[in-house]
Amino acid sequence: MLITDASNLNTLVDSVHDLWFDIDQVERDFSAGVVTILLYTEPDDLRRNQPPCSMLRISSVDCLLIRDTEHVGYYDIDKIDFEPVARVLTITGCIPIMVKLRIAKLELELRSPL
Repeated sequence: MLITDASNLNTLVDSVHDLWFDIDQVERDFSAGVVTILLYTEPDDLRRNQPPCSMLRISSVDCLLIRDTEHVGYYDIDKIDFEPVARVLTITGCIPIMVKLRIAKLELELRSPL
């Protein structure tokens, strides 16, 4: 699933809403402008070192800010919002976590892990 239009973000959220990620496994490749979030079916999959069920790849990233006030390590995705004027994509979870990315253009891809 490739998202390039903010009106389709709800479809993406519907697909990832029940999935989990480890904040320490967020992959950053600023030279390529890519941030990748590995997604798991449940938190226990992370503890048991199971492979991810999918991955969220965000392109055209030039800045990343993570606000992790709870320090629990594993988080779900509850909302994904995009502010086009500021070019800021914000990912939040039910457990308080905020991942903000400044992006040149909206391009998110949900796919099977490599």
